[in-house]
Amino acid sequence: MQNSFTNIIQQMSEKSIIVQEIESIVQNARFVGFAVDVTYSTFTVLTNDAWKERANGIPHNSFLFAASPNWLKPTFDNLSHQLKVNVTSDEDPEIILLRVTEEYELPSKDIWLATKIDKFKSLETKELHDGVIFDELSRNEIQYAGLKCRVLGTFYFDEYGSLTFGSDLENYYGAKILYVYKPSVEGLENIVNFETRKKIQEVSAETRINLSDLVPFGHVRYTSTQRLQKKEGKSAQVYINPNDFLARRTALFGMTRTGKSNTVKILIKSIKEAAQKHGKKVAQVIFDVNGEYIYINPQDKGAISTDIDDCFILTFNPNINTGNNSIRSLQFDLFKDLGITHELAVSLLRSQGISTSTDLEAFLGIDMYAYYNIDSNDYAEVKRSERIKALYKYILAKVLGIDTPIPNPFGATILKQLDGIEPSLYKKTTFTIEEFELILNKIHDRRNEIKTSTGNQLYREDFETLLNFAVKKNSQGKSIVGYGHLRRIHLERFHLSDADTYFDEILKKIKNGETILIDMVYGSEEIRKLLSTKIATLIFSENQKLFTEAKEPPYVILYIEEAHNLIGKDMEPTDIWPRIAKEGAEYNIGLVYSTQEPSTINRNILANTENWFVTHLNNEDEVKTVIRYYDFADFKESITVAKDKGFARVKTFSSNFVCPVQISLYQPSGIQGRKEGAGVQY
Repeated sequence: MQNSFTNIIQQMSEKSIIVQEIESIVQNARFVGFAVDVTYSTFTVLTNDAWKERANGIPHNSFLFAASPNWLKPTFDNLSHQLKVNVTSDEDPEIILLRVTEEYELPSKDIWLATKIDKFKSLETKELHDGVIFDELSRNEIQYAGLKCRVLGTFYFDEYGSLTFGSDLENYYGAKILYVYKPSVEGLENIVNFETRKKIQEVSAETRINLSDLVPFGHVRYTSTQRLQKKEGKSAQVYINPNDFLARRTALFGMTRTGKSNTVKILIKSIKEAAQKHGKKVAQVIFDVNGEYIYINPQDKGAISTDIDDCFILTFNPNINTGNNSIRSLQFDLFKDLGITHELAVSLLRSQGISTSTDLEAFLGIDMYAYYNIDSNDYAEVKRSERIKALYKYILAKVLGIDTPIPNPFGATILKQLDGIEPSLYKKTTFTIEEFELILNKIHDRRNEIKTSTGNQLYREDFETLLNFAVKKNSQGKSIVGYGHLRRIHLERFHLSDADTYFDEILKKIKNGETILIDMVYGSEEIRKLLSTKIATLIFSENQKLFTEAKEPPYVILYIEEAHNLIGKDMEPTDIWPRIAKEGAEYNIGLVYSTQEPSTINRNILANTENWFVTHLNNEDEVKTVIRYYDFADFKESITVAKDKGFARVKTFSSNFVCPVQISLYQPSGIQGRKEGAGVQY
């Protein structure tokens, strides 16, 4: 008896939990019709004007759900707010989630359309004044309409008694009656956030980090016109899961001024706040092309740079106070690390498409990094590297117009072989520009005769290339442009005397989970591309290195705009941005990219993008690209027509279907505590 009583109590308790979970979805839903034709992927719904009116309309792309009246009992005295879960039903509860995609032409449409036309044709003038009224039979028939709906999935109870969502329809019966409802605001909020709320509690081995917060992001919005939707009095809030953006790809597609940057700001701030709350380190690197994240603008009254405590700003802007520890110039002393300097020069030269001679190609091919990795016990190589570095510094000094001392890399053995060199120069530790220039010309004059102290020929390989560049003569003694090529790329824009490079500082701040804002406003297109590529390569290489050493790489999210310039169709798979997009997740690197031209993005990258935010696109080719993925095809018309700022169709990693969302306006925290020099207005 005791065991039997316990079982009864347990069953009653389980039924109570089932009722509560179902009621969270069906509460206050309004009856709108019947399912008259069912397949695995689509429902045809019969509705009428009265049902639609009581439900405040059924907008295009709106969510509906279907359920059996055997377990979900409606009361039809007011056709709306009373739905009762029948716990004694033998039928397993299931809720089939639908989305309205288009109209369905009822078989009798032509008959009643003809009736309408005949009525209008036969109208008297008095009827036009008093109002057109159909007879009762005609009015009853004409008000019926069909809706075509896509099946988005099924809410059901799994073997553990937990409400679960499956992204399809397992089975259907032709004779089964299904009622169709429009969810209430409360029910809709539970529907669209069901998977997000469920997954926020799961910390998978894949994610390895948990930012267990739901972030309010906006509200459900079906159409540009919201006359009837406003009658609900409130909106169903939509939440995102910050975990969705860690080590994953996120796309933001839409025309200019449709809310892409607003969305990015919300993401940056939400992820940062979630990480701080849970004591996690997630670095975010924003390549700010238009200054929307660093500078205060009239729309926002604030900026990311003023909202986040640990922002570090890198900029070319001369108006920002770089004396502040959190702000520094993107310039550095070109003489300090010739490896980086040469890489910079090569990138700029190649980006300008200068037709290359043999001498220029030889210069571009030099590996200056190699001369910083010399075995200190190899005397000949040490001396050779000193000569190469001194030659390069001389070339830089000539290009920049700087009168700086050049270290003596030659020694008496070489200098004694030159005619007209004063013995007083033999033991000097440094030369003036004029002295060094004289020596270089003398060496070039006797280029095939000069030997080093070890008996090797001096004029060879990289020394030969740099000497030719320095004296503007080739190996046959004919005039060449030489270092004149470097004057075309204006290296002075990058030079700041005595300033260290910032690359080590970036890696340190990423390890600490800080936010780095890179000001790309004041650079030319080639500079933007060069710097973003260099920094991205640095981050990718460092995280890859840690991964291969069986260490946990730091979490970092990179944000890029105008993404078609970096991860376009024609990019080589070995280029850094396509590599980050395809391989970065393995090394804990997330990527958030935005563009007006999704059709230009590499298809492999699109296919592996987990999070999508799509606003207005006015070009059919761009829309075609988007509707190939997930269930964006349902929104083809809406994406093209609706231009409302912040009106997006959103699919995140946690969700199983696209949800139309009016994304909230980014709200700055205020300007108190703003860093000195940050937030400069245009």
